[in-house]
Amino acid sequence: MQSKSPFSNFLSDSLSSVNDDIDGLTLKKIDEIGTEKLAAAYINNANVAVPKVQWDKETSSKETVSKTVVGYEGMRTQPKVQWDRYEVTVPFSGVRSILSTVSQQFHMLPGIASIKDNTIVFTMESPSPFDPAAARTIYDSAKQSTQSFVESLDSEYEHFITRIKSSIPARIESRKALLEKNQSDLEAFRTKP
Repeated sequence: MQSKSPFSNFLSDSLSSVNDDIDGLTLKKIDEIGTEKLAAAYINNANVAVPKVQWDKETSSKETVSKTVVGYEGMRTQPKVQWDRYEVTVPFSGVRSILSTVSQQFHMLPGIASIKDNTIVFTMESPSPFDPAAARTIYDSAKQSTQSFVESLDSEYEHFITRIKSSIPARIESRKALLEKNQSDLEAFRTKP
């Protein structure tokens, strides 16, 4: 099983890209555009669309499938057993790959959930007959876990945005001060006998 990377790594990568861009700014560009406008643009570039689950648009289905029973030694043919499968599909908006991360509170999608296109598919299976109430209980628990996961991602993201709203302008000002010092040092170097 592949381990999931922390959502904080995803956010750090986003900020790292912005910081690399800031470190490449010229004094001329900073002076022409201005620190405030540059900061607003870079903060906007660091924004990511945290998934929003559209629970009100869920759809569900039930089917009965035949599955081979594994573990019958010495049998030429493996017996087939009827299984009931309930699936609930819920659309979401936002960056799909974020749902493959784990939040700081160690929340993640439950095991019965998978991502297909821009939907989360919850699959509950059991040998027939699978009591609909039992399937619903499993789904409700998975739904609550998913909602907690998405809320924890959203909270983590809001903290990230709050932090960068001060760190990005400070980084631009720091870059500007460094470039002005370099320019001043170069002028001093050129005028020395």
